[in-house]
Amino acid sequence: MTLQDMFSKIDLLFSSTPLEGPEQMALDEILLHQASQPLLRVYCWKGPCVTFGYFQEWKNVSSSFPGRLLVRRSSGGGSVEHDGDNTFSLIVPAIEPIGKIAPALLYEQLHQALVQVLGEFGLKARLIAAHEIRTGEACFQSPSLNDVVIENHKIAGGAQRRCGGKLLYQGSLNLLGQKKLDNGEIKVGSVELYSQIVKPLFFSLAAHLSMRVELLEEQPSWIAEASILAAKRYRSIAWTHRK
Repeated sequence: MTLQDMFSKIDLLFSSTPLEGPEQMALDEILLHQASQPLLRVYCWKGPCVTFGYFQEWKNVSSSFPGRLLVRRSSGGGSVEHDGDNTFSLIVPAIEPIGKIAPALLYEQLHQALVQVLGEFGLKARLIAAHEIRTGEACFQSPSLNDVVIENHKIAGGAQRRCGGKLLYQGSLNLLGQKKLDNGEIKVGSVELYSQIVKPLFFSLAAHLSMRVELLEEQPSWIAEASILAAKRYRSIAWTHRK
């Protein structure tokens, strides 16, 4: 079974309001509890920040990224520097069967779909194999099994959260550093083509997840709710320093 077979329909949301890290994490949580069908959300950041996994130690992260805005995610995984990447979230309500498959299998299938989409744009991506795994605090310097790489440079990874049968996958795609050569191949080295392919790329990814894709508009009420939740949780010392 492919991912496209699993979703009869998916909403695609290009968030139009740049938000800081705490508000972005809060908005993902709000949509996780409100979404009635699968949702792929794509967003960017109001300013640079570092998100780090729910299970990471605060003292280790803070010493690795001094002076940075640090935001603890509700999902697992490592630390991710957000500054020029495109972050995307896949939100799956409890009624969808895919929310019940093993996390490792979902990770592999979703990233394989991303590899196929990148191939449509001339990007020769592949998944990380077991012998290439490296451990560490920083996500993009520590590739995990089935992360996405181009020429051994990790360009995409993600983390998951399961909550009452609902699923939240939070991923980061960083194509900065790709350039197109005269022969048509795209290599690591510059920012060319980045802005031109991001939106079509995520349209294509949504189409790989479902044969029926519907664009969703961002609602002002979501932003207001995210601001409240961010102040209560994602900006609080109790949440950020919990481990």
